[in-house]
Amino acid sequence: LKELDLPDRLGVDVMVTNSADSSDPWKFGINNLTIGATTISPLTGEMRLTDGGQQFSAECELIDGLKAKVEGNRTDKKQSYAITIPSSSDTGPALVGLIPALKELDLPDRLGVDVMVTNSADSSDPWKFGINNLTIGTITVGGTIGLEVGNEGTKSQIQLLLKDCSLVASNELSIMVEGLSGTIQIKDISPITMTGAQRITVNSAQLGNLELVNGLAVFRLESEGVFIEEERWSLKQDKDGRFVARNFWLTPDRPVKADIEVQDLNLGIWLDLLTDGKVIASGKLSGRVPVILNEKEEKLPVRLGDGAFLETRKSGKLQFKSAKWAGEWLESVDPRFRTDPVLKELRQSVVEALQDFSYSSIRFDYDKKTDIMRVAVRGEGKNRQGKVVKFDPNINVKHFSSLINMAYQLNNQVNRDLDNLFGD
Repeated sequence: LKELDLPDRLGVDVMVTNSADSSDPWKFGINNLTIGATTISPLTGEMRLTDGGQQFSAECELIDGLKAKVEGNRTDKKQSYAITIPSSSDTGPALVGLIPALKELDLPDRLGVDVMVTNSADSSDPWKFGINNLTIGTITVGGTIGLEVGNEGTKSQIQLLLKDCSLVASNELSIMVEGLSGTIQIKDISPITMTGAQRITVNSAQLGNLELVNGLAVFRLESEGVFIEEERWSLKQDKDGRFVARNFWLTPDRPVKADIEVQDLNLGIWLDLLTDGKVIASGKLSGRVPVILNEKEEKLPVRLGDGAFLETRKSGKLQFKSAKWAGEWLESVDPRFRTDPVLKELRQSVVEALQDFSYSSIRFDYDKKTDIMRVAVRGEGKNRQGKVVKFDPNINVKHFSSLINMAYQLNNQVNRDLDNLFGD
């Protein structure tokens, strides 16, 4: 027992009962279990001896009505154990009351977990365990996690193997992650350090109403925080388009600043979403978008940095599906098409051109000082008589940061300027 480094203060009362000449399991109760300064709540359970090993189960009442459960099964070939701590807002305080040393971890009130641990009996193979219904405050984690522990000199190395894990966080912004897989190599746990860059993939993630797929994160854990070497996502509606960010920090109490490289966004999919199917288009958008998240001095959680731009690299189509929609859009952006005699005469030709319009280029440029996104479209269309109508609108979207953060205010915050409606 010397190797166990037991504390000086120990004590326990154990009661074991069984029916004589019976195959019923043994029942046991443990009371007044004292380990050092800690007294464990009473334990009750039962054990059955089998031809190939032992089976047992036990439960401990953390507080009234809240019980932790342990089940085990050991044979000459395999051993497995299951631990259940029910999720409750009372679990955190109850665990701290049971084990005072946990107070230093500053645990949230709501905690819970189901853990299954398995291993080949009398084997040096790594222990395998699965975690389900892991609740830490507002976060719930599930999935399969493998654990391998090795030694390098005097230090242990831990390797976590994640396979199809899930994560749900219900806070101000609901988050749901599915298909989280990868390998995390932990070099030391005090403090936690990792062996080089770690790589994690994610099948899908939902942040509020934003649905992302095909995620990748390559990161390192440093003393200053988490350094992201690369992060990559696509939107569910546009799986061929990609958002890529490289070389940025995630540090406590500091804003996140990252340059997002936008690759091959489908213009048709985006316009279909933004216009509720009233406009169809072809082509791809690419560019660079600096993003600043959670800056304390700012009221809005998401802001764009100066120099953000998106542009098409090839020509394409941009067409209204009906003359009615094209006319309503034209009059909404410039009421003079309804009142000005000259523009009223041109209105029909422009409406027809919008239904058969080809652009040579589309570019989005953001000005941080004015918070305006300027959209420059260059192209031409044809009316029913086949006459070419030159059409080069410049569209100014004001209060663009607010537009990003509060999309429902779109109609009140967009002001389009068509003073340069027609080219030469």
